[in-house]
Amino acid sequence: MTVVSYETLMFKTPTCRSCKAMLPLAYAARAKGESVTIIDASDEMSRGQVLQYGIHSVPTMVKLENGIEVDRHIGAMPMQEFYDFIGE
Repeated sequence: MTVVSYETLMFKTPTCRSCKAMLPLAYAARAKGESVTIIDASDEMSRGQVLQYGIHSVPTMVKLENGIEVDRHIGAMPMQEFYDFIGE
């Protein structure tokens, strides 16, 4: 039996209004046990991930299944759509 693990990467910047609107959803999902990693795309330390995932706009959510990208969403989204996106 193969264990499937999901993770969502949320790329954001400090000055992005849409990112600020999405952050409470990401924090709430993490508090509920969802694997959501918030990455500051403007931080030099994140440059490798920004290049690896080809991030050109924020917010961008990248859904990984066992470390492989299976879905991507660029821009803000309503709460239910966000929870549907990060779900299995």
